This record gives sequence, C-alpha cells and structure tokens, in this order.
Amino acid sequence: MYSRNIESDLRAALADTRVVLLNGARQTGKSTLVTALSGELGADYVTLDDATVLSAASTDPAGFLKGLSSRAVIDEVQKAPALFPAIKTLVDTDRRPGRFLLTGSANVLMLPKISESLAGRMEIITLNSLSQGELLGRRERFIDGVFAAKISALAREDARDLATLVLAGGYPEAVQRTAGKRRAAWFASCMTAILQRDVRDLAHIEGLTEMPRLLTLLIRLVEQFVAGDWLVIPSLFHQEPLRKRILLALNVDIIVHHLLRFLREQNQERIEPVFDEESPIGSTRHMRTWYTTKVCYPTQKSQISHMIADSAWEQYAANVLEKSDRVTAYAKNDHLGFQVYYLWNGARRRFVPDFLIRLANGKTLVLEIKGEDSEQNRAKREALDAWVKGMNAKGGFGTWCWDVAFQPAQIHDIILKHTDEGLKRATPR
Repeated sequence: MYSRNIESDLRAALADTRVVLLNGARQTGKSTLVTALSGELGADYVTLDDATVLSAASTDPAGFLKGLSSRAVIDEVQKAPALFPAIKTLVDTDRRPGRFLLTGSANVLMLPKISESLAGRMEIITLNSLSQGELLGRRERFIDGVFAAKISALAREDARDLATLVLAGGYPEAVQRTAGKRRAAWFASCMTAILQRDVRDLAHIEGLTEMPRLLTLLIRLVEQFVAGDWLVIPSLFHQEPLRKRILLALNVDIIVHHLLRFLREQNQERIEPVFDEESPIGSTRHMRTWYTTKVCYPTQKSQISHMIADSAWEQYAANVLEKSDRVTAYAKNDHLGFQVYYLWNGARRRFVPDFLIRLANGKTLVLEIKGEDSEQNRAKREALDAWVKGMNAKGGFGTWCWDVAFQPAQIHDIILKHTDEGLKRATPR
C-alpha cells in the first residue's frame, strides 16, 4: 500500500468536520485509503458496491444509518442519493466531528437534489492518482523548484525515463503492470467501463459508441485553447513556455471550473432558484436568542433587538437606515442563515451579505458594505445578481434588489436609487 500525501488533510478534516467526502476518479485508491482509516478510527465500513447493502440504503436510508456505529465509512455513496438527507438529519442532531467519511467516484454535488443537503456540513477532499513522490515513497519538491527557478535540464537518458513514467501514469492498477501492452489493455478496459456504466448512469447519455471521437475532439479544443491567448498570465516569470505549461497543468482543475461557470450562465434558458427542502423560507422571527461579548447597539426598525457592528462603516450604515424615511425595516445579516453560494478558484464558497433592508416602496434590498474591490468580490456580486434575478423570476417573495457600498456616503444614495426606481415605475404616463 502506498502512503498518500492527502492522508494528513483527511485526518485534519475528520477532526473538525461532521461529514468528509473523499472524491476522485475510479481506481485512484479511495477504497484502499478509507478501509485502512476505518480500522484506525474504529468506524464501520460499508460499500454500496454490494447489492444487498445498496438495497438497504436506498429503501430505508434512516434505518440503514441507525444500524451503523457513531462513526462510519460509506464507500461509493453516489449510488444512493437518498442517504444525503438522512445524513443531514443525523449530523444536525449530533454535531460531533468525524461522523461520516464518504467516498464517491462522481461529483456527488452535481447529482439531483443533493447540492444543498450537506452544504456547510461537509468538506470535500479530492484524491488524484499516485504522484511520482508517492510511488517512490517520498515528498515531492518539484513545485518548490519551479518557483525557485532551480529546475535543471534533463539528460537525454533521463528524458527517455521521464517519457516512460508519463505513459505509465499514476493509477495503482496500471503502475503494477510492467509491460506497456498490459497497461494499454488496462486503460482501454477502464475507459470502456466508464463509458458503459458511469456516463450512462449519471448523465443518461446515448450514442456511447461516439464518445471516443467526442473525447478526441475535446482534447484538440483544449489544446487550441491553452495554446491561444485566451488565458492571461500577468506574471512575467511564467511567460517562459515551459513555466507557462507547468502553471497551466497545475491549475487545470481551476481553469475548467472557471470556464464551466460562464458556460452554464451562457447556456441556461432561465434562472431557477433551488430551495432547501426542510426550511425553504427564512425569516427574522425564526432567529433564536444568542449571546455575545461584542458591543451591541439597540435597534428601532429591526425585528432583532440589537445589532453587532463588525466595523465603523456598518455602525454608520445602521444609523442611516434608522433615520431614513425610505426604510421601513432592516436586519443585520448575523445568525440569520442568509447566504449566497458562488464559485471561486474551482471551489464552492459562501457569501454572507451585510444587511437585508425593506424599503418604503416594498422592495427588499440586499446591501453589502465593502472597503475595496477584488476579483473574488466581483464573483460574489455575480452570484448575488443571479440569486436576485432567480427570486424575482420565481415570484411570490416580492421584488428584490441588491447593491454594494464602497464608501459610507454611498449608502444614502443607494437607498434613494432603489426607492426612486420603484416610484418611477409606479408613476402613470
């Protein structure tokens, strides 16, 4: 068994997170790793590759989970989507870390009705195929060498060895086959299994015989994209062709997720909000009493008795909202659970705006106070804009709008802007 570099991250996640998902392609060694960990942790290990276990998990998810110990490892969890709401219920009741270690050979967050089930409760760790350092039993220093510009040129005989290593790859099953033809046979069998089982099960794609041709075309498109000037790399250090190729290779997952976000936006017919099945509608009246050592300020227009200002700007904003005759009510978004998900650097993150404001014209304004702008803040605003458009298109929740204040003086102008818009539309012509 190979020692995996990701193991320390996995242990750290289990120490402070209720649910941990070890995600990755098939045959990368996920089952081997979690089986060893289950013994150390004293956790029950079950795999949904077993037809009997899969039937029990799909038929009675809650009963199936109750039959496991307080810590459990569930392999191939994407095969039983019904388990996720049941896991959510259990970990909300018992919030101890390390309750469940899951593995999945598909991106389970893309499966229907699952994306919101474990949001905020689960950490996702990706296991890739074996690196050369893992194969040799040592830590790699290649990336350090790249950024320190200490990469020596390869000798001709070393280049031949490098080509052999690249063709061998890092899949444990393939690496164990010493002959090139035997590795090629394994890769062909693996591709066939993916096309005939995974793709059909997860995406219901027809015409599987055309898939190899499609993959060839996609590879060609990706090569043209990378070779072109579509990707802007501002660092002069990485303009050298070799360093540029290395940087792109190390960040290919981030690049793919970055492009995927824009492709989805351009190809969608309409924005459809997704509601939490257990608590679809939130309200300030549902917020429980909570205690803090921070300085609190009493409120008049808020249903919440006091407000904590995390900055002088937020305190100033609250004063403006209290005094404005165009504001009927507001709430500092603290312990309300109002959050918007966005994609940044290939990861799904949470954006918590600062204020929810009910304006005199009936609109609900989502206001963010921000001292400076950045690419990540722009990604947050894009997600918030999509959220507001989705709510307005759905209907039934009034009219929503959003804005961001980069200076304290802008808060009053923002309130005027959004109330004047409503008055202009209401004025008959």
